[in-house]
Amino acid sequence: FNDIFWLYFILCLLHIFAMFTAKNATIQTFVIPHSHMDVGWTVFSNVYNSVTEELSKDKGRRFISVEQEFFRLWWDHLRQLVKEGRLEFVIGGQVMHDEAVTDLNDDILQMTEGHGFLYQTFGVRPRFSWHVDPFGASATTPVLFALAGFDAHVVSRIDYDLKDAMQKNKVDADLRTRPQKPHLKSTFTPPIKSIKPPTGPPLLHPLKPLNLQQVHLYSTH
Repeated sequence: FNDIFWLYFILCLLHIFAMFTAKNATIQTFVIPHSHMDVGWTVFSNVYNSVTEELSKDKGRRFISVEQEFFRLWWDHLRQLVKEGRLEFVIGGQVMHDEAVTDLNDDILQMTEGHGFLYQTFGVRPRFSWHVDPFGASATTPVLFALAGFDAHVVSRIDYDLKDAMQKNKVDADLRTRPQKPHLKSTFTPPIKSIKPPTGPPLLHPLKPLNLQQVHLYSTH
């Protein structure tokens, strides 16, 4: 009887101690954002777009992905868009490099890095440049892009008066950059009016859409 009493007494003390400790202890709660997308369910690849967007907002956020089936479908869908030509990469460098102050070696390096990634990942090579927002235009960039094998070099930041005169005289339909090196082909170089959406009253000079099929036609002549 004494053994049972003391055992019961010790258990009661432990229970009281546990209750007292719990009232003064800090409770840690773990919230684990995770994927739970049943294969064959209604919502799948769109989840990755929202998750990556939210993760980008705060570096302290974490997410674990469980099912790779939907990630594979999302990745395959992206590859298919590239294969069909509905998603196209132009320039293909790491950046749209500046033409005023950058070093030629840096320009070549960032182009090499970007083109290497696109070829290894998607098996594609950019056909056109899209150099519409650097500060000014240098004579070096068209040569670099000709060496890169581009079929056309699209520009925008040229002198406004020159751009208006070219549009008025319709000389921009077959504008080309012609490198001095004889082994480099001339590159079709269409200037676009603006990269910004028009606002306010209609423009005096309506925007002309760029037809990439026409660009290819010019570049092969």
